[in-house]
Amino acid sequence: MPAPIRTVTACLAASLNAAGMDPGVQVARCDDASAWSSETRADVAIVPEHATRGTSSLRMRFVDANAHNVFTTAIASDWSSGRYLTIDAFVDATMPVAIGVWTRDQSDRKITATVVLKPGANTVSVDLESIEPEVKQDRSRMKSLCLFQWWSQTATVWFGDVRITATPAPAAFDAQASIAASHAPPADFRDQPGSFRSPLMRDDGTRVADASQWPARRAEILGFWHGEMGAWPALIDAPRVDLVSEEQRDGYALRTVRVQVAAERTLTAYLLVPSGTTGRRPAVLTVYYDAETGAGMKPPSRSTYALDLAKRGFVTLSIGVQPWTVDDHAFYPDGIQPLSYLAYVAANCCNALAAMPEVDPARIGVTGHSYGGKWAMFASCLYERFACAAWSDGGIVFDEERGNVNYWEPWYLGWQPGTQRARGEMTDPATRTGAYARMIAAKHDLHELHALMAPRPFLVSGGSEDPPSRWIALNHARAVNALLGVSDRVAMTNRPEHGHTDESKAQLVEFFVRELKP
Repeated sequence: MPAPIRTVTACLAASLNAAGMDPGVQVARCDDASAWSSETRADVAIVPEHATRGTSSLRMRFVDANAHNVFTTAIASDWSSGRYLTIDAFVDATMPVAIGVWTRDQSDRKITATVVLKPGANTVSVDLESIEPEVKQDRSRMKSLCLFQWWSQTATVWFGDVRITATPAPAAFDAQASIAASHAPPADFRDQPGSFRSPLMRDDGTRVADASQWPARRAEILGFWHGEMGAWPALIDAPRVDLVSEEQRDGYALRTVRVQVAAERTLTAYLLVPSGTTGRRPAVLTVYYDAETGAGMKPPSRSTYALDLAKRGFVTLSIGVQPWTVDDHAFYPDGIQPLSYLAYVAANCCNALAAMPEVDPARIGVTGHSYGGKWAMFASCLYERFACAAWSDGGIVFDEERGNVNYWEPWYLGWQPGTQRARGEMTDPATRTGAYARMIAAKHDLHELHALMAPRPFLVSGGSEDPPSRWIALNHARAVNALLGVSDRVAMTNRPEHGHTDESKAQLVEFFVRELKP
């Protein structure tokens, strides 16, 4: 069995001395390690007060009580700038491991981030400047650095194999080049159809032979989905947009508006118009639980699409609906699944944008994250007026092994009056309800909706719910585009975690810049 945690101080001190550095090591929780549970945090802190130049790192090995390796990891920071933390880890486990990192500056202020490491090899860079931007401090005078285990599948945690190495700061990220390279599936998933039925196969079993036959097949797919989810009410050609207030911000006007989203319904939304706007500009609708997040009014969220795009020259409209209003069904009309009705709401917002004098009606996109990713996907697939779309980690196929890909819930596709399953993960197929149950039984899946986007471009900003293997479903949309004689219309980027990183958010913004060209 490896040495318990109380010996790590000596190991680390020896390593630091060997590197010509003052150890200054602090170890937290030096009590009886055998009593720790999987929820217990174990902290090891480096205080490199004399390491003011170059880089330093701590390497440690986490093992369980039976000496089975869980993961090894190294942390490093460029102490001349005090900005970057690099984590290189190999997770020898079947489940992800979450670790946290924190630092303290000379004023003893604490900055924390959480990183999820997937099974296998990981290299993750954390920009400490982005963790808590509202805390202003001189990170070149950083006092300490700490790594702790947040959770894993182990019952008891031990530390050992501690040493110092040199790690360079990460290279600058090029979002534009990344998006340009995001249209090719990895070799492992290229041209794999999986178990999905080709959307080029008609309901009668015959196959679409050429581009001239696609419009009829597209109408067949669209008709099926509307038939299962419930027909939309009539769309509003020019929805009302009533100005509530307006203020000038740095580079854009922020307008609070009431936008008409149905015949007798309005939502409070935020319209962001770049300063000095002349002529018609592209626009993007952002959808989420609330309108404030997209407009950058709820820091430190990274889902600030409306704000980020407005700063790049787009007119943006940020809207939000709390999905659990389905409890009393007050927001949703009878006879239509909530997710489809949200797509209808987005379609009317698209029409509202198209009627604005600042907006080019041929260049309107839509985007959202998580729940908003599902919403944006259904909106763009079901309403052809959206010129392009970006869907962030909403779950682009049905997947009952992923609790967040929960299309079975009543606020998505599982609404069934008088028969509602208990909320939560799908553990019993007999509890499926609503349109979701019918679609699963008939072996339909969301790749059919993806096909409706062709030839319009879309981006899947994948995280934990949409890993690279989702290319197997996306290959079918690529096949439809190939039939239509176009390419580079299906893109996917990936990150390990569900939430956005700075890089993934930059990629999403660059996608709209590439496709709508402000």
